[in-house]
Amino acid sequence: MLSCTCLFPDGWVQVPTPDETYDFDNPGVFLPLLVGMAPYGAVVFTVAARPAFGDGTVQDWAEFLAAQNNLRLETVRDARVNRLPCVLVEGTMDAEMGVMRSRSVFLEDGQRLYNIGALAPEAIWDSVRVVFDRLLGSFAPDEVHGPTAAPLRQMTSDPAIDLTALATTETRPAAEEVRAEPAPAEVADATASATEEERAANDTPAKAADVAIADDAATLDPEHIINVRLRDVGAGLVPRVLNVVERERYAVVGAAAIASLFHVPFGWHVIDDGRRTLIFDVPGGVQISLNLRSAPDGVYTLLSSVGDELASANPEALFLKMELLGMPCLAIRDLDIDGERLDQAYVARASHHGELALVCRVTATRDDMTRAMNTAEVILMSMHAPHDKSDG
Repeated sequence: MLSCTCLFPDGWVQVPTPDETYDFDNPGVFLPLLVGMAPYGAVVFTVAARPAFGDGTVQDWAEFLAAQNNLRLETVRDARVNRLPCVLVEGTMDAEMGVMRSRSVFLEDGQRLYNIGALAPEAIWDSVRVVFDRLLGSFAPDEVHGPTAAPLRQMTSDPAIDLTALATTETRPAAEEVRAEPAPAEVADATASATEEERAANDTPAKAADVAIADDAATLDPEHIINVRLRDVGAGLVPRVLNVVERERYAVVGAAAIASLFHVPFGWHVIDDGRRTLIFDVPGGVQISLNLRSAPDGVYTLLSSVGDELASANPEALFLKMELLGMPCLAIRDLDIDGERLDQAYVARASHHGELALVCRVTATRDDMTRAMNTAEVILMSMHAPHDKSDG
């Protein structure tokens, strides 16, 4: 009785739902039917369901569940989804990555309570709201039995908003229809638009071979013409190459500025001036800068201060806090760097130098940012202290 249909954007990742037993005696527990994430940050769309409660209205239930999730309610109003009456709830909540905005639909049909939710950082909400409107408005249970509780205890004189009509009156990005079923295996099979290779790429950590742009480690030769020029102008030296793994197309280097070893995909240059380590590719203009910074109050506070400084000089840029590889990340779009509009991302984590944090700054054009972040992932995930002999 829980199967349903909705739209799902091209390029998003459908997260497998856990196969476990759910205690519906706990009023806050829902069975997840669909969990989707955008590829560019903490932008999430979910469909979940549970047995309806024994008394009260859908609005009562929505307000109770909002309180359970520490949601600061801003809007509670009548709505319709595919002609079904429902309650639309909007509000904000605090998270480690900053203020998050939520827009959810609570729909009761045949003693089933559906929760169709959209969640994204407040800073980028306006840019993703039209996508969420389409997703929310496309939802439809496969079997409709009719509501058995009042859809809303009316709080305002506003007419019910028709989410399905709203979703079809604006220009939307490409999306396809998917079905959500309670069985995790069936839900996983619904991503018909993605090939097996695409799904594997989404779920598997980046490898050096994926982002290598050459077939050998020639760019790490100190006598390479570009490295010689940089050395002659005092920009820094090429770190010592400790190992070359031709099969996987990377070299292991030891960088003095960060006192660490890491993998460098073939074709990328590395320069170290004692204060920072810079990894870059000449064809694409991508730069990955690594350095150690004092972080007495932790890496989240450090990234917040970086964001504040950049925001003061770039009031039109878009800032987004997220988690990347289990580390805090600050992503910025449309920074003005020497008259050119570029994107940046800062990833920070504790280092093996006590009070110092390792900060990775990635700079690239919008088109090159995915490749740049995949390269940074290879570097960060391979990094270790010189005494670690895992690459020996």
